[in-house]
Amino acid sequence: MSQSTPAADAAFSAALRAHQASEFPAAIAGYRSVLAETAGHVGAAINLAAALKANGQLTEARDAYRDAAASAADLPELWFNYGNTL
Repeated sequence: MSQSTPAADAAFSAALRAHQASEFPAAIAGYRSVLAETAGHVGAAINLAAALKANGQLTEARDAYRDAAASAADLPELWFNYGNTL
């Protein structure tokens, strides 16, 4: 994972709050913002995929899970969730 910045940490926290409130478009935008600033942010990558799936964007969710696997291939929950998008 790349070194996170205070701005990326704040953006991740805001995206996570939006995700938990089922505000998926805001969560998706927030996670993408984090990834643009901090490539390889595992939490943002996995949560982006989950938010896309929850928002009904299955093709994008599959792609996001594949991208997340580049940084977190050893996480079984990533592969479980990826499999649920197929």
